[in-house]
Amino acid sequence: MNESVAVAESVDDSYARVYAALSELREGFHRSGRLDDSNAKLDEVSKLLAAYLAYRSGEIREFPEETDSHLVSALQKAFAATAALPRYRLEGGVSIFGAQSTN
Repeated sequence: MNESVAVAESVDDSYARVYAALSELREGFHRSGRLDDSNAKLDEVSKLLAAYLAYRSGEIREFPEETDSHLVSALQKAFAATAALPRYRLEGGVSIFGAQSTN
């Protein structure tokens, strides 16, 4: 198999997994009915993604497993650590996630 074809398939597989995970998140938000506004849903997904990427890159030490008995508070803690990272701060120390960036 050609190396570029293998890479393309690998990228396609990665996109498919990301799409499936985002679809599952969207359905979870719809089922719970707790976030009516699409922008609020997008904000929450962005927070989760930023925290997970910070964890995977070693910038924060902890990110909860989905079986964590205190999942919501653990996610909030991971996001608070993420929001404090310099990469997510504008000049003057303002968070790119807004004034309520630790929720």
